[in-house]
Amino acid sequence: MSISNLEVLDIPLGLFLQGDPIDDPDIKGQHPLFYGTITGLKGYKRDLHAYVKFLPAERLFAETMSATIGRYFGLPIPLTALVITRGESLGRGPGKCIALASIDTNAIPVSRAIKFDKVSHLLNKWSHLHAAIVLTS
Repeated sequence: MSISNLEVLDIPLGLFLQGDPIDDPDIKGQHPLFYGTITGLKGYKRDLHAYVKFLPAERLFAETMSATIGRYFGLPIPLTALVITRGESLGRGPGKCIALASIDTNAIPVSRAIKFDKVSHLLNKWSHLHAAIVLTS
């Protein structure tokens, strides 16, 4: 495939205006997470609500590329953008920084939709039953 036939993957860039920290462990993960307003995304004439998190550079790159490639292939991934923010907005001190924003789609977090304790219990129960069946055969 020649270089001229490659499509450009557009990674949106916006501005994080304001937000509040999220402390819910079902949503937060290991990095600081905020819920707030972003603006300036190409193709959107209004401000959007988004989850914004500050990540190490390698993780920021991986998350951005994963979301962009997934959306390119039609996976149901919310729009993910890089946003410029004031460091104070994310508890990072003075200056500007780049963060990852994921547009709020009102989807239920996987950790709330699936009760991992119940799934783990069922899998353990199944594995014991499987072992008993194999031993008696």
